[in-house]
Amino acid sequence: MNGKRYARLFVVSAVLLGSMAGAEARAATVTVDFDSAPSTNLSTADYREDGFLMQSLSGHYDILPPGLNAFTTRYLSLDIRPLVGETVSAVRFSFTGGRFDLRSLDVSDATSPGFGRQEIASSAGGQRYLDSAGTETFSGLLWSDLDWIILSGSVPILGPGFDNLVFQTVVPVPAGALLAASGLAVLSGVAGRRRRPMREDRGAR
Repeated sequence: MNGKRYARLFVVSAVLLGSMAGAEARAATVTVDFDSAPSTNLSTADYREDGFLMQSLSGHYDILPPGLNAFTTRYLSLDIRPLVGETVSAVRFSFTGGRFDLRSLDVSDATSPGFGRQEIASSAGGQRYLDSAGTETFSGLLWSDLDWIILSGSVPILGPGFDNLVFQTVVPVPAGALLAASGLAVLSGVAGRRRRPMREDRGAR
């Protein structure tokens, strides 16, 4: 009987821990939209928004006001203006609180034929060209539990850019919380075991 009870207790504890981990693993959806950023040209400075860090890896980036794009908000532009020694601009996004999933982003304009390509790559091996205007969606292992994504462009004219990057942050359950929950499960089992003989003694009387 004790074996069955402990088996049930183990299953309940596992389900509880699993549901707790699942609830906290994907903690929040964050949209990096650049709306609070100042307009800037030929920048290589780090940019932070809502816990995400964007770092310039090569070339430069621009944050430009609406007007040349298909969307109405500010957007990140990775355009190449023919500067000496520049062939590609690239920026890397990472989450200072841990890992993240990429859900979607907006491409503001289609790449002009013959002017190069825009590309996104992930730390999980994901790779996609972003040569069409519109919203690109992402799912699957190649775009989940990421340490970083890299956006790059080799377009030597002003126009194509990126906006509204939607991320889902991944925050693992702390080991201490799991240990505490496991400890509670064990204590519950011990307490139940101690109460049972008392009930049997009372029944015998």
